[in-house]
Amino acid sequence: MGPVTYDLASLLRDAYIELDEALIDRLIDRYLDGLARHRQVWTDREAFRRLFDLTSIQRNLKAAGRFVYIDRVKGNPKFLADIPRVLGYVKRNLQKYPELDQLRIHLTPYVPELQ
Repeated sequence: MGPVTYDLASLLRDAYIELDEALIDRLIDRYLDGLARHRQVWTDREAFRRLFDLTSIQRNLKAAGRFVYIDRVKGNPKFLADIPRVLGYVKRNLQKYPELDQLRIHLTPYVPELQ
């Protein structure tokens, strides 16, 4: 019911571990090869990667917000240590797409780490 990239972004841009970018590239290629074997072809791999990165931005912003909520409302600061990693993912993806600069500018007053 969501973007085809949602589960892949959940796994490869996980809040708790950081994978090497070269490994992520290989895993995305492998995923697309698997789709092709099942006749679900993404002929434009660059467009798929862009959708993957956009999905990652959404998921990682949501995760960072959830971690703050868990700390402030539930009184559990355990996940605060993972915020720098997820915001690092967001920052790198925003920098990758100059057309998202306005989004970064609008987010920066609330998330200064994205500067």
